[in-house]
Amino acid sequence: MPQLDTATFRGQVTWLVIVFGVLYRTRRGDVLPKLSRIVKLRSKKRDRTRGDATQYDGERTRVEHGYSTRLGSAAGSSHGLLQETMDVQTNWMNKEVGNRNQSKGMKTAMKTYRSYRMNVKLADVYLSKKLADVSGKGKTASSKGMKKEDQEGNPTEKSYRKRIQRA
Repeated sequence: MPQLDTATFRGQVTWLVIVFGVLYRTRRGDVLPKLSRIVKLRSKKRDRTRGDATQYDGERTRVEHGYSTRLGSAAGSSHGLLQETMDVQTNWMNKEVGNRNQSKGMKTAMKTYRSYRMNVKLADVYLSKKLADVSGKGKTASSKGMKKEDQEGNPTEKSYRKRIQRA
């Protein structure tokens, strides 16, 4: 390779120094002042932005604190308003349900429901009696879930059995 040839090495280094020397002398008055000015301007700009950043950091902390304080108070007041609204609505609903349950239509519906429930129990007892007669045991199977319900005037198990015996 000609670049590594030791015979021409001294000449290559000499020409390298001459070319770079000429280029340095021609550009020294034109390019180097511009480069030094650019470096100084960038240094000043960097220092100024660092100063602004520290100034804005304190302002940012102050704004974040104010924002979180206002957000917390708004959340607390909205929670209180929501709770108050829920309490008013619950009280109104309980009052309306109580009024509806005491109305004439609801009493009629409850009476019809009790009558239906009694008929279902009678049918259950009647079918149990028929199944016992068919199976040959001769015993009447008692209906499950039949309890004495004197509070609302519902018939007891004895009255159910009397009705079945009449049938």
